[in-house]
Amino acid sequence: MTTINAKNINCETINCSNIRNTIFSKVVKATFDNTSSSDNFLKNAAFFEIEVPANILITFVAVYVTENDIVVATASNADTLLNVADGTNSIVGSATSITIGSAPNSAGMVIAVEDGERVKGSLLQAGPNADGMLSNQDRVLTGVIYHDADGQNDGLGDAALTITDLDKVVLYVEIMGIRVPQ
Repeated sequence: MTTINAKNINCETINCSNIRNTIFSKVVKATFDNTSSSDNFLKNAAFFEIEVPANILITFVAVYVTENDIVVATASNADTLLNVADGTNSIVGSATSITIGSAPNSAGMVIAVEDGERVKGSLLQAGPNADGMLSNQDRVLTGVIYHDADGQNDGLGDAALTITDLDKVVLYVEIMGIRVPQ
């Protein structure tokens, strides 16, 4: 191996081998776009999609609350839930497939249980399920953040009537992981 020490290097092409970026992080924006819908679930759900390359072991899912608090009229009566799936496996929660615009009809992972946990600047977090952590194929993860009545966790959005100003909330969802050898 040769070591090159230089103050400046000008080059048109660099070819390298055996260099692996082992850390993976991807962020997407999610908003509550259907707040005027008559469907109780849909008007309080934020959907998102994230592409994850093959051989990424998902280690963490983070949801950052920005722009506005998520305020529930009766804060103790609603849980904020997260479901993420790849169409075959559940990544977070229990849904294995999520259709944008539809309730998952499967229990999600509770990521907040009261208004104090849903304020602007909050980090809501979830660990992945073992079955969905790793795939040897590229995949698109689909997710939904929604609200169910306290303890109902059935994926139907039972707390939908009690949330105000949800259209002002902006969420950023981050999927983190590591690249593993093939």
